[in-house]
Amino acid sequence: MIPVLPGRTGGPALADIYKGHDNLFTLIRLLLAGAVLLEHAFIHRLPVSASAPLEWHDISLSYGGVNAFFILSGFLISDSLRRRRSYEAYAAARILRIYPALIALVFAAIFIVGPFFTALTPTDYWFSPEMWRFPFETLTFVNGEGGPPGTFPSSERPGEFSASLWTLRYEVIAYIGLPIFAAIPLVSGRWGQLILFLTLSALYEILLATGGQTVWSATFVSLVRLGACFSLGMTIFTFREHLKVVWLIPALLTFLWLFLTGETIAGEFTANLMIAGWMFTLAFASGWAIKRLKTMPDYSYGLYIWHWPAMQIGGELFPEAGAFGILAFSIPVTMLFSMFSWHLIERPALGSKKRLAALIERVVGRHKQQGN
Repeated sequence: MIPVLPGRTGGPALADIYKGHDNLFTLIRLLLAGAVLLEHAFIHRLPVSASAPLEWHDISLSYGGVNAFFILSGFLISDSLRRRRSYEAYAAARILRIYPALIALVFAAIFIVGPFFTALTPTDYWFSPEMWRFPFETLTFVNGEGGPPGTFPSSERPGEFSASLWTLRYEVIAYIGLPIFAAIPLVSGRWGQLILFLTLSALYEILLATGGQTVWSATFVSLVRLGACFSLGMTIFTFREHLKVVWLIPALLTFLWLFLTGETIAGEFTANLMIAGWMFTLAFASGWAIKRLKTMPDYSYGLYIWHWPAMQIGGELFPEAGAFGILAFSIPVTMLFSMFSWHLIERPALGSKKRLAALIERVVGRHKQQGN
């Protein structure tokens, strides 16, 4: 079903080879962010109503990349919850992974990028109600597609600072939902997680078959889609001792998706299994690569949240540029932003997990005492 086979024969069990950072997950996340960037460069130069490019069986490059992010997140966050000594420590780790870089992006949007790329006068810019809605809506995940007022007026998507932020809402929902789900004995076991994955996958196929976002709430459809992906990662983690890494399985799933199920109601389900198969196979495929790349900087989050602003800036500076011109501009600019974000913001912030966890514990402790 995934890049693994049950039983005692074949390759090594996933639990035996998943040890600490001895894997290529950081590289895989970077490649996934790069896949989203690549397709968005083409989308950026197309009208809003245009179909997604780089698509096969309704799975585009960026669509599959986002699904892959959530599958991998379900696996890694399940491990994070297992390793943390308390819910406060888990919460601290998740807050410091999301917020510091996001706050820096919002600050840069308002005070650096916005004033240079707005069509408004300084007075209208700084006193616009939209200006003060943008940080609130972005940092509370109410709206991930807004921006400072009047920015990028010549774009096909004016006012849109970072289109990729919409997925963070569902990532945070998953962060909150996982410990709640894990605390319910009747459903949190391995079979409960498998049933959750199968149920969400079936529900998403039903939603697609009955009109998708044209009929149902876009938020609900996205929640089911990404929830199915996250729960697949959870299921892989909980079955890791019984699953063996085998190259043949993702290859067979690829054939199945390409030639048999891709255009059927089972297309998304098969595609997610195929994506999971290749990720978990490639993550442990090369000991030589693991030895040299397991400590590589994690630029993936910065690449993911900064690539769209870089494209919007490139579009304003070079309005006649095509998709490849936008790529040529946005790749080095995004990498520069990502390196700055990781080395100066994200990595130092992640070093504060214990201090933030202790602070949360003190706050919760005071509340408990007050409640008594």
